[in-house]
Amino acid sequence: MEYIYIVLAVLACVFLFSFAVFIHEFGHFLAARALGLRVDRFSIGFGPALWRRTIGGVEYRFSAIPFGGYVALPELDPEGTDTLQGGTEKGGELKELPPWKRIVVAFAGPFGNIVLAVVLAFVLSVAPGAHFGETPPVVAFVVPDGEAAKAGLQVGDRVLSVDGVATRAWNDVGTAAALSGGRPVEFKVRRVGQEMALQVKATYSEVLGSYVLDAEPSPRACVGELLPDGAAAKAGVQVDDVIASVDGIPVETVAEVSAVLRRRGSGVAEIGVVRGASNLVLKAELAADPQQACPRLGFRARADQAAAWMPARGAIDQLKWDAGQIFRVLKGLVTPKETKSVARALGGPVMIAQVLYKQVRRNGWDAIGFLRFVDVNLAILNLLPIPVLDGGLILIALLELVFRRKMPKKIVNPVTMAFMWLFLLLMVTLVFRDVARARRISRASDRYDRIQKAHLRHAQAVKDFRPAFDLGN
Repeated sequence: MEYIYIVLAVLACVFLFSFAVFIHEFGHFLAARALGLRVDRFSIGFGPALWRRTIGGVEYRFSAIPFGGYVALPELDPEGTDTLQGGTEKGGELKELPPWKRIVVAFAGPFGNIVLAVVLAFVLSVAPGAHFGETPPVVAFVVPDGEAAKAGLQVGDRVLSVDGVATRAWNDVGTAAALSGGRPVEFKVRRVGQEMALQVKATYSEVLGSYVLDAEPSPRACVGELLPDGAAAKAGVQVDDVIASVDGIPVETVAEVSAVLRRRGSGVAEIGVVRGASNLVLKAELAADPQQACPRLGFRARADQAAAWMPARGAIDQLKWDAGQIFRVLKGLVTPKETKSVARALGGPVMIAQVLYKQVRRNGWDAIGFLRFVDVNLAILNLLPIPVLDGGLILIALLELVFRRKMPKKIVNPVTMAFMWLFLLLMVTLVFRDVARARRISRASDRYDRIQKAHLRHAQAVKDFRPAFDLGN
């Protein structure tokens, strides 16, 4: 049965990604047909055709490599791009297109992705089963003896800013760590009401191939399970309640709840909870726990909390987050102290496929949200003024409008061919790097599983063996 789920998940990933590509190319196709351009081929994917059919003079095909696609427009595409698409078999003289037509057709592809992203964002905003909310920038775990621990970062710390840039969510903290290149950066944190500055270094992860912070975030204090006879259950806390304060101190995450409880100790605590549209204050009797460093409320957080790209239910907030992430990466690529780190952290089609597969297996709405994020990325990246991309075609057409003369083919074609091969080299490099990263992650995961199983076997052996020495009890 598991194999069936895997196959279905893979098929769903191929369909979702191919649909995003289809919308992009369909935008080009509709604009070209509306403006009377010649269309030779409409392909989803690259490489050999798995299925093809010619209708109305246009060859429609599904190709072997699903991560991409194209519309063959010989009147629009420079010679180099036409060669990449397999050439055209049709003869006939090609007519000159006015610049404005080339701009409309080139822009129509990214515009199609924007329209799809907007539609998906609004669908998600009304989806009852979708989970939203950014992971707060609060520390839940610090690797012992790691760089973060040496710098003084502690469980329960809320990261207010990194290197002077405010952090709204844990994703901002992780991004700043990845772009730091291992240099010490200033973390401004709030620790139980007190603010302080720490100089923290990120650690290079051989498995991920990028810099990471030696710490993990805390989930929101949304009650997913109440422990029997726990203080929270006795006080009247219910599943799906959100813990908002302890003794009047605002809290948002499980780690912040623990930090406040560790500081106050046992006794009667006032627990502020949000239940639907109501705000309640409940009194909980906290008893000292000899096995723990602080009293416990006795609840577990919800396990199905939101993915990073599901910041808020509002459609506009979702799209703003998507655009903000890609512009942050683009800014890093042109910032000298961040360029190397950004280039090292970049992923390609294999990484996109892996994340999409995991989300399909985890939660269908998260997969739709990730597709929305990918669509916004496709739109913005394709509009960059780089030859081969749609933005490059738009730039050339705009220059012709401004200078009122056609760009010489002896300049356009070589430049386009050069960028085409650079683009292919980049894609091949990203694919190989994604595969190598996936293998390292898989080996590390297998090693972790083996260690965990060994610890469990050891614990069971100790449990089974100990009674032999406890006969007197």
